[in-house]
Amino acid sequence: MKKKLLLAMIFIAYLIFFINSSTYMNFSSIYKELMRVFALSLTLFTIIIYVLRKKYNKFILIFFLYLIFGLISCYLGTYSSINNFISAYSSIIGIVLLTDIAINYDSKSTLKIIEIILFILILINTITIIIYPNGLYVSELYTTNWFLLYDNMHIFVFMPALLVSFLINKYNKKKYSLITILLLIMITYSVIYCFSANTVIAYTLFILYILFEEKLSKIKIFNSYTYFISYFILFFSMVVFRIQNALTGSILNFFEKDITFSGRTKLWDRIIRYIKQKPIIGYGIEHNKTFTSKMGSQYFTHAHNTIYDVLYK
Repeated sequence: MKKKLLLAMIFIAYLIFFINSSTYMNFSSIYKELMRVFALSLTLFTIIIYVLRKKYNKFILIFFLYLIFGLISCYLGTYSSINNFISAYSSIIGIVLLTDIAINYDSKSTLKIIEIILFILILINTITIIIYPNGLYVSELYTTNWFLLYDNMHIFVFMPALLVSFLINKYNKKKYSLITILLLIMITYSVIYCFSANTVIAYTLFILYILFEEKLSKIKIFNSYTYFISYFILFFSMVVFRIQNALTGSILNFFEKDITFSGRTKLWDRIIRYIKQKPIIGYGIEHNKTFTSKMGSQYFTHAHNTIYDVLYK
């Protein structure tokens, strides 16, 4: 009974979380308020369960440390507030804790539920791309939006779906299940058709890693530490020192980018100035209009770089 209840909670929580955060749905204000109450209730419930369980994941403890600093920044920030923090993180905290509890309780069933939900969302998104090739709707910022929002946002559903599906295959000692094959077909089609440079690069690297994962795992140099170091090397070389300035025009033209990465380098120059002004406390989570006003463009709703985003907030 406890198992069924926990898995039912996982299904409902994930379904609501992804529909609210990753899909195009025109919700009423009453629904949004109900979902806000649900997110807060889920978070409080999972925190209590997590504390009583007395089994703590070190990565989740690091995550909570980050949240504590974020909460302080929101409290001290001029244009941020505790309310902004709750709106941004309440559902994420609940989902993270509930997932950790459920995976420790029944990992296979939990992963299967997540795979099914993500498969359904990607299937709907693929159908909208086929039926509405020029976009399902027009937003304030973008003209090509589908069920999973703007093309740059699709990867945030694609990657978890593939990762979960491949993990299930590994558990079941299968090469590729039918769901995995269908996911690969739909995602590859979406990535090629929508063609976002960031998505293409991330997806290609992910697929290469999955295909050669067994061979790479036998080579000691391929581990979490080297991946972490590689990320920082890329960060400093491209974001800080801008080696892309030396790239040939053909490479940039293929990805439909200029050396500013569609203006991102200008954004990074501006955000660095703000980080230097408040390097310790940061600015907390600001409203989009406040942030875009500071950055000088309505398209810059976030830092477009994880490290700068964390340092700014």
